[in-house]
Amino acid sequence: MKRIVLVLLGTIGLAASGYAQSLHFGVKAGAGLATLVGPGAGVSGPAGAVANKNKLGLSAGGFAQIRLRDDNSLMLQPELLYSMKGTRTYSESLYPGSTTVLNFTQTATKLNYIDIPVLVHFTAGSLFFEIGPELNVLVKQKVEVEGGAIRGRSTKVTSEKYSYSFPGVYKRVNLSGVVGIGYQVSKDFSVGIRYSRGITSVYTAMFGLGAYGQNTETRLYTSGLQLQASYKLGGQ
Repeated sequence: MKRIVLVLLGTIGLAASGYAQSLHFGVKAGAGLATLVGPGAGVSGPAGAVANKNKLGLSAGGFAQIRLRDDNSLMLQPELLYSMKGTRTYSESLYPGSTTVLNFTQTATKLNYIDIPVLVHFTAGSLFFEIGPELNVLVKQKVEVEGGAIRGRSTKVTSEKYSYSFPGVYKRVNLSGVVGIGYQVSKDFSVGIRYSRGITSVYTAMFGLGAYGQNTETRLYTSGLQLQASYKLGGQ
């Protein structure tokens, strides 16, 4: 992972020094849906199984654009963003021998990151496309849990609500891939949508016994879709 960080920083440094006369800066913000995917992330199914759901999160930060072609059709775009990620889960248990729900548990896992994407940004008319790696540094983690009983068929009675943080449970640094598309509204303002997916896992664990007596593995990756607005401040 240290090698990856050095390569990303070196790429930015070399590009910036070689194209210092074509450097622009800007700010961006957005909102999106995030979750955790992978073996053991939870699947929809009969009551008793854990269902993974999307979590709403915000992001904000700045970016630089380093022109690689004179017509601005190809640029290198490093960014520095603060992003709220994580996931929500919901599970139910049944009365023995029936289909009546006994109790429920819903959990919100909040993972806040400093994201450092280094993207190749290329344009085609008013449209633009971007792709590249993204370094994710975990700066805050928190889990909020709510549980209780269910009366009748749908009335939830919350009996317990708490939150906790376990430093070290989720990996401090991981790597993702990013792809996106957007529209250049004006010279300085643009909107876009991008998808990011973890390449390295943020959580790995072995637990329990599988169908044939083996340990089962949980391996989780970040996954998120974001809508962003960007404003270019100017540059050299």
